[in-house]
Amino acid sequence: MIHYRTQPMGYVDGEFKSILNNHERKKEIVKKVGEYIKLPHEEVVDLITDASIMDAMILAGDYKNILIVTTTNLTNENGDHLIPVIHKFNYGVGNISVTQPKLYENRLGGLYQDFDIDVVEVDTFFHLGQDKLRMKHNGEPFDAVVLLGNESISNVKHKLHDIKSMFSPHCTEVFDLIDIHRGSKRKLHGGIFPKEKADMISSIILNEDMSIKKETDKYKRVFNNIEFLEEIYKVG
Repeated sequence: MIHYRTQPMGYVDGEFKSILNNHERKKEIVKKVGEYIKLPHEEVVDLITDASIMDAMILAGDYKNILIVTTTNLTNENGDHLIPVIHKFNYGVGNISVTQPKLYENRLGGLYQDFDIDVVEVDTFFHLGQDKLRMKHNGEPFDAVVLLGNESISNVKHKLHDIKSMFSPHCTEVFDLIDIHRGSKRKLHGGIFPKEKADMISSIILNEDMSIKKETDKYKRVFNNIEFLEEIYKVG
């Protein structure tokens, strides 16, 4: 979004639309994120890039009400916890909410508040393998639940449909569980990679000039996300 031109914003009247942010708007979002994540400019841009591409993938699913499940695994290595911010900043289609444990502070909580992102109160950060989920939500049911690398409380294999069942009381009869997962050893089986959606997003974001310069610092993070989508992004 910062180092590429066209950012998806979702389906409008059956057609997948995108937004073009001018230079001033790009400076605005980098500055705002930088108020909460104290890193050098280019590292903030990298985090925004991560979130921009993951949000584009979510938007390709044409969801109406999305729940982002936050985690203790909030690091400066990836920007996935910025997905709700990027979604709102780009006028993304579909409501988006984030979980917030009532007894824990989220260091991006102020940023979520600045963008008027709905908060869903939970007892604690969600971990794979926990035996129950207490969530305070009386609004519209969710048709997509997004895990942001939520870790496991035990070194066992988990099945996606078991995790999905924990959220089902707060979701539509048919909903997707999306697992955005980068690198750790925890195992969640049952999701599939939506290749057609990934190909569509790639065709919107990338162009020939970017492909020629893919190894440069400007575009490396963009291609790192696109080329590893099959490992990062699963839906079930």
